[in-house]
Amino acid sequence: MGKDVLVYVTACPVCARKKVPKHAPHGQLCPLSVPHRPWSNISVDFVTGLPNSEGNTTVFKVVHRFSKMVHFIPMPKLSSAKGTVEAMLSHVFRVHGFLSDVVSD
Repeated sequence: MGKDVLVYVTACPVCARKKVPKHAPHGQLCPLSVPHRPWSNISVDFVTGLPNSEGNTTVFKVVHRFSKMVHFIPMPKLSSAKGTVEAMLSHVFRVHGFLSDVVSD
């Protein structure tokens, strides 16, 4: 009988809408700060699973959050932390200087 009750409750749309969440309430979202100078705040991301192009299958994307200017850095595979820092030094810091804020997922 317990199994039948469980099947009925999980399939019942009224029961599903009346469920009370068992977790703490979600916090407020805080927007990111507005950049105060060019190339002070960036966001970074990896784009993987691309077709092979001259031995590269991954792109390291660096986006300036204010102007939306982008640097696409091709890489042969998903890089380690050391490889990511080396790519940032040679492609971004060399051109734009050091940053005050980096956002990543």
